[in-house]
Amino acid sequence: MTEPLVTPPARKARARTWILTLSLAANVLVAGLGLGTWMRHSGPPPEPPQAERRLGFGQWAAGLEREDHRALRQAFDARGMDFRGLRQAEMADRRALLDALRATPFEAAAFAAITDRITARAMERMSLGNELIRDHVIAMDDSRRRAFADRLEVEVKKAEAPPRPRGGRKD
Repeated sequence: MTEPLVTPPARKARARTWILTLSLAANVLVAGLGLGTWMRHSGPPPEPPQAERRLGFGQWAAGLEREDHRALRQAFDARGMDFRGLRQAEMADRRALLDALRATPFEAAAFAAITDRITARAMERMSLGNELIRDHVIAMDDSRRRAFADRLEVEVKKAEAPPRPRGGRKD
């Protein structure tokens, strides 16, 4: 007698194991991405972005709280500061600066005009930022002003700390 041909159950079980393993791996990956995103956006607020420094808050930015940033940004807006226009002008000047640097023959006057525009725009922002931050600090009560000073002191101590040696070379 001949026995009926049956596919071995081990082959089917192995395929099922691989499918379940891949499915589990995909689920763990998605869960990890979700958890990582949640963790990244929870916790203490990040340090003030570089944009805050560009607005003219300079070294004061580190001492400001989130509400302070919001209030100062509104004060900038109230003064009619066109941030998008400023950014576009900065980018245009950067491109023009690159073109001037690569121009043959090099035109020193064109280069100087671009650097003067960049400097004037930065000085205008810094001047307005200085005025707004000064008015904001003057309006603070004693406890908020002390807390502001404490946050600034942390930044001062960081700046005064000796630089850490970088790994690698010893000269």
